[in-house]
Amino acid sequence: MESNVTSSLREASIQVGVVMQAFMIIVLVIVVAVVIRKAIEKRLMKTLPPQIAVPMVKLTYYTIITLGVIAALSNLGINLSALLVAGGVAGIVLGFASQAVFSNLLSGLFLYIDRPFTVGDAIIIGNISGIVENITVFSTRVRQWDGVVARIPNEQVFRSVIQNPYASPIRRFEHRITITHIGDLDRAIAVIEDVLKNDQFVLVYPQPSVYADSIVENGVVLHIRAWAPTQYWFSTKNRVLKEIRRRLEEEGIEVSVNLHMVWLRDYDRGGDHPPGGSHSVAGSS
Repeated sequence: MESNVTSSLREASIQVGVVMQAFMIIVLVIVVAVVIRKAIEKRLMKTLPPQIAVPMVKLTYYTIITLGVIAALSNLGINLSALLVAGGVAGIVLGFASQAVFSNLLSGLFLYIDRPFTVGDAIIIGNISGIVENITVFSTRVRQWDGVVARIPNEQVFRSVIQNPYASPIRRFEHRITITHIGDLDRAIAVIEDVLKNDQFVLVYPQPSVYADSIVENGVVLHIRAWAPTQYWFSTKNRVLKEIRRRLEEEGIEVSVNLHMVWLRDYDRGGDHPPGGSHSVAGSS
């Protein structure tokens, strides 16, 4: 009986030792995870935005702790086969469910590295255009020109053609004007060139250009091209076109307005013959 008691105490002592050893493993893993988390956080916060760095730091931290807990349980002699099988099945299910999440996460990281745009830029992504309001680790938010905010998954952004006028410091604007009388062609070109030359935001280089583009039924089409700083592009274009119109009117140069004739035909149940005749309506563009 005495030997049985001694054996029981020895087994209990061994079990306590194993438990303490597992506990120490967990404590050590937590300490290591905290040290690694701080080191990674210090490094990533300097190079990545918080919305990307914070999830990566947390993912690393909890992965280390999970591996440490598994090692501690194995040290206790707990059979993890069933747990691993269940975890494998759950992992497959979660893998399919979280595929889009990880895809958006990686796409957000690649977008940050590539930097095709920043917050405040006016961009075009597919059929969505507007001002970038926010870039998170999973999505990009764009305030469209009508005020509606669109949330675009980063995976879709990464795979789309992105147009960013603000990526370049200068931007070109174009316009076409139809001069009614071909005899006014040279004078009209001179007037437009003078307007472009005297505007403070129209760049000298690249050089602006005005040339006869084509001859149409109602006159000669002049093609105007000029460059301006991107941040003043819209205001410069608006101001220049107004001034060109005003100067041409002062010089007595007639600018054609395109007219479209729309024929309206009366209909009845018997067909499309016009009992009351046809009517025409002129519209301008």
